[in-house]
Amino acid sequence: MSRGRPQRVLFGGSIAAVALAFPAVSDHGAAAGEVSARPTFHAMTCPDDTFPADRDVDCGYVVVPEDRHDPDGRTIRVAAAVVHATAPDPGEPIVFLDGGPSFGAISDFALGAYFADWPAAEEHDLVLVDTRGTGISRPRLGCRELDRANVLAFYAGRFANDEAPRIFGHALDRCWQRYTDRGIDLAAYNSRESADDLESLRNALGYPQWNLLAASADGTVGLTYLRRFPDGIRSVIVDSGMAPNAEWGLDYLVGSVEVLDRVFAGCHADAQCRARYPHVRRLFEAKARQLNRDPALVTVPRMRPEPVTLLIDGASIYTDAISFIYPGDSGHVGHLQGVLHYAWRAAHGHLWRMYRRLLGTGPITNSHDNDFVAQGKTESYVCRDYVSFITHADRVAAARAAQAFGPRILRHGFDLARGYGDPRSPAGCRHWPVGRAGHRQHELVESDVPALVLSNRFDIGTPPRMVRPMLPGLSNSTYVVLPAAAHLSLASYTNGSNCARAIATEFLDDPSASPDTSCLAGLPRVDFTPVRQQRGCGGCVRSPWAWRSVPSTAVWPR
Repeated sequence: MSRGRPQRVLFGGSIAAVALAFPAVSDHGAAAGEVSARPTFHAMTCPDDTFPADRDVDCGYVVVPEDRHDPDGRTIRVAAAVVHATAPDPGEPIVFLDGGPSFGAISDFALGAYFADWPAAEEHDLVLVDTRGTGISRPRLGCRELDRANVLAFYAGRFANDEAPRIFGHALDRCWQRYTDRGIDLAAYNSRESADDLESLRNALGYPQWNLLAASADGTVGLTYLRRFPDGIRSVIVDSGMAPNAEWGLDYLVGSVEVLDRVFAGCHADAQCRARYPHVRRLFEAKARQLNRDPALVTVPRMRPEPVTLLIDGASIYTDAISFIYPGDSGHVGHLQGVLHYAWRAAHGHLWRMYRRLLGTGPITNSHDNDFVAQGKTESYVCRDYVSFITHADRVAAARAAQAFGPRILRHGFDLARGYGDPRSPAGCRHWPVGRAGHRQHELVESDVPALVLSNRFDIGTPPRMVRPMLPGLSNSTYVVLPAAAHLSLASYTNGSNCARAIATEFLDDPSASPDTSCLAGLPRVDFTPVRQQRGCGGCVRSPWAWRSVPSTAVWPR
């Protein structure tokens, strides 16, 4: 029954988890037949150095079928940590999915960064879930082969990632074969099965209802759970979450261009910025069109262990400008001026000098992404629940909306060709044959369960364009946009998080009432007044976690 609160749109204008050892559990999952009719939460020792010593935490797992269409078949273990409330009269628990889509929530990020200093984390039990295939759940579907491919593809061929189709294709084939040789059904690591796992966990823990908090790429799992098991959900908070009916990759590219256009528009509205970078958007767009017609080859002769050449097209300079967007946070100064400085120099043809400075002398090394993100699970999730639904018409529409990316989007090898190496794409999914989910997976989720949807104006992790498609189905929802924030509205370090947390706290106290959103009006906006330009690329550090600065033409985008 609808609670009668209409949806309102209110404009106040990458999570890193650590992979940890799973004590005394085989990497092959649970034995067939171990699952019981009534789910049980099996206790286990919590990972070291994850939770504060003063918090009471119970760690454990539920045993569930790998494929619920084959209930007598193989079983797996889905891990969770229950961080008990310290308040004497706690509210209903919060179950947390932290995105990736293959990070594990059982990490020091949860209490140390995301929930840090938020009273709600002490007023509710927090249930941190490592969704199937991730974190310390078993099996964990990492793909160390992709980490190695990242480095090999950079140095192979006529230019960086020239050999990406072959190198990433072989890496995906090897990872796929490694798991299928063990009898793992990779098609089962999808949003629907993950949603059913959450319901098994809720029943095992004995909670009549809980509050769902789904962040980033786990917005899809969270809303799939809402569609399938609404009675167990008291309220929903989606923080910078991706909608199930968004278009993976395509909406990201179009949405990222929209965020870059906000930077250009902000500069144009500021007289001093406009004077320093006159007509920067028009000039940058013209340069992108030129480079798409006639790509530039930039050689970095001092690159170690050997020289390397970059192929720079229009999509390259757009991707790199977007990758520098960061409005700052509580501990880091923003560098949107660095975005404008990069765009200005690129538009004036300073590619050779810029990219030599950006890359330095290297070498490009193994980033060991597999240590904190289960890339095999990502492939299964993305290929089955998203990429398989992309049509040619979708690609044509996206190419028109994000014209700098048009040739890249329409290329047969999208996105493992012509200098790009992203296996989470149609080209990559040809090597990960998990099939396509049922049609409902990609349809709008309709629900009147109270919902709070949070998004951020300068988010390039999940641009608002990837969030908005869920709104028409959430009839009892409030949509809030923070004016000067990047990814994750509720994280302790995010600009405006105090306001977002105040709204979320009131919402959790009484989901049936409209939360007070007046704090949005008092949040500061981005100041585009130019400051003294520092030497260097002017925008290399992209996030609080500061992974190495390398142009996106050279590495697999995160």
